[in-house]
Amino acid sequence: MPKPKRLSSLGLYPENGNDPLINEIIFDSRRVKPGCLFAALKGVSVHGAKFVEAALEAGASAILTAAMAASAELAFKEASDSGSLLGGKYIKAERADSTCVDSAAATTAAEGLIA
Repeated sequence: MPKPKRLSSLGLYPENGNDPLINEIIFDSRRVKPGCLFAALKGVSVHGAKFVEAALEAGASAILTAAMAASAELAFKEASDSGSLLGGKYIKAERADSTCVDSAAATTAAEGLIA
């Protein structure tokens, strides 16, 4: 597992000024764990924003919402282009549906996006 990163090192800056450590990006609210960034995005039938409260209760350190998607894409590109992100790894932002009836399929789709 990659070393935890500050939210700001991903080019994301919360409104409250905090800069939490992020150890994983999670797309499925049922898989949220302490220290993760929950990407609350639009799914097939439900928007992930519906699960923000539950994600925070489960220990999510930060929430990424659709309203922030364009800014996040730019931030990921800038961070990737810097060569400093995750030991020089490159992240290509992709918008995809992460909510499906089959949670295994959703997990596979999300893992394919960040692999």
